[in-house]
Amino acid sequence: MATETHIIDARPAYDHAVESARREWTLVPGTAAIGWTAHKKYFMIIPVTANGTFSQVSGTISIPGDRFEEARATIRIPVSSHSSGQAKRDRHMLGRDFFHADQYPLLSFESTHIRPIDSEVAAYEVSGLLTVRDTGVPVVLIGTVEPEPGGDRAHIALAGSIDRRDVGMIWNAVPMLKLHNDIGITIDIDIERS
Repeated sequence: MATETHIIDARPAYDHAVESARREWTLVPGTAAIGWTAHKKYFMIIPVTANGTFSQVSGTISIPGDRFEEARATIRIPVSSHSSGQAKRDRHMLGRDFFHADQYPLLSFESTHIRPIDSEVAAYEVSGLLTVRDTGVPVVLIGTVEPEPGGDRAHIALAGSIDRRDVGMIWNAVPMLKLHNDIGITIDIDIERS
């Protein structure tokens, strides 16, 4: 007599279990440092570096158990919280040539894929969508996750870059100034279990 073989797809049950085990983490207020770095040259010769940060950052990270590679991260940043330490430059940065804050008041980042690259130092490659001026561009960030003792808090440090032209920042109008197109991005945050 032939024996019937029944194949049971366990994936729905596994997926449900993973979702049920997800824990929400939130950014610890006052600890986030989201920044950018730009390089430019005066008179096409003298190299100068400019930096800026955002003081207001909010977001959540959903992690199933301790598997950070399956995390889902969302970060929101009000453009108005930007500061570069120079009032004149800040006014320019918030204007039409760059962030155009009146029309596009919010920046955001949403992770799409996370890949471990070095288990010894908890290093990861985080792919995601960075939205600037309502334009989403793919970005790849590399960095580390450092859990604190007790397991209810962790520090995340990531870095990457984008081409500013991809989000409509094409200003380079001063003849004596050459602004590079590659803009460095850093995310330095503490998260805690909700």
